[in-house]
Amino acid sequence: MLTLFKDHTETRSLPPIAAWARLQWRLALDKGAVPALEALQREWLKEYAELGFPQEEIELLMRRWEGEWLLPLLQRGDVREIFAHGPQLVEAVGVERETLSCPLEKEDWRLWVETLATRLGAECNFGRPCTSTHWEAAGAPWRVTLLHGSLGPTGMPKVFLRRLSVRPLAWANYQLDAAGAKLLQELVTGRANVLVAGATGSGKTSFLSTMLAAREEEDHLVVLEDTQEIACEGTRVTRLLSADRPGRALTDLLAHSLRLSPDRIVLGEMRSHEVVPFLLAMNTGHSGVMATLHASGAADALHRVAQLFTLASGRGEMSYGEVLRLVCRNVGVVVFLEKRRIREVVRVYGCEGSQPLYDVIWS
Repeated sequence: MLTLFKDHTETRSLPPIAAWARLQWRLALDKGAVPALEALQREWLKEYAELGFPQEEIELLMRRWEGEWLLPLLQRGDVREIFAHGPQLVEAVGVERETLSCPLEKEDWRLWVETLATRLGAECNFGRPCTSTHWEAAGAPWRVTLLHGSLGPTGMPKVFLRRLSVRPLAWANYQLDAAGAKLLQELVTGRANVLVAGATGSGKTSFLSTMLAAREEEDHLVVLEDTQEIACEGTRVTRLLSADRPGRALTDLLAHSLRLSPDRIVLGEMRSHEVVPFLLAMNTGHSGVMATLHASGAADALHRVAQLFTLASGRGEMSYGEVLRLVCRNVGVVVFLEKRRIREVVRVYGCEGSQPLYDVIWS
């Protein structure tokens, strides 16, 4: 009977290519690497040496997980923001808001997000479920914010992208007339301490870049951010990027910046404990200090700084009124933006009780 099967060779059928490729891609990502085509081919030949390598099918899957489907949006100069909520909803915001057709299934979507995070060297996991980083894509700089799937009830990760200005915009882009542009130019050259306030996406960082373009070239500028967003170049620009590690928080970098003999200190965004050394830097004689802040109005920006200082400083001996006086004594000007337009510019003179004293000098 054995002679009947002497020349028989077992032939295996082609395995499910997508499932096999997803598994190999997942194993590589778990090790912190994005696999190349050659690596996948080697793994295939280890298991299925007798079968031809399905290169076309594998390359198609790789292009999806690498995000090739998003490239047309990244290349469009009118797209400012991209909101990738899941495979069922990807939106682009430019002149208008539009929805993109996404070719990914749910499992492919997770692989794309993790592949992007791995490419960028961004940590996004249960321990650090929200992270932002800088990305150069399609010839433009982008800020990428990644949300881990554990943050939401569906388990679906999300990606938010914002195009950053390569160079500062002109004053006119913010609906400023000639008088307003001249006023703000003089505030910069006059070394006023300025807060740029507004809601998310109002154009705060872009406008701060525009203001910094009007500075004196000989100024030594120290710029502190958690992700590089401010468009400001020059040989006398020192950039310090914070990180979620000991000695790398914005508060630490602010303390270091004071030892660098800066002519100007610029804080990308004031949110927490960094408000204490920032405000104290103003109080000890530093001028031309600038920062952005989330607020709903010019007066609200001053109250928000006082509130942040009260919460972060731990100085229970100082009343809120005393903190507000400290803020209003050191912040000279507040510029408030809404929907990428300047709504008002106010000059701060001090405060009376819990009420800041200021004049609207442009609106």
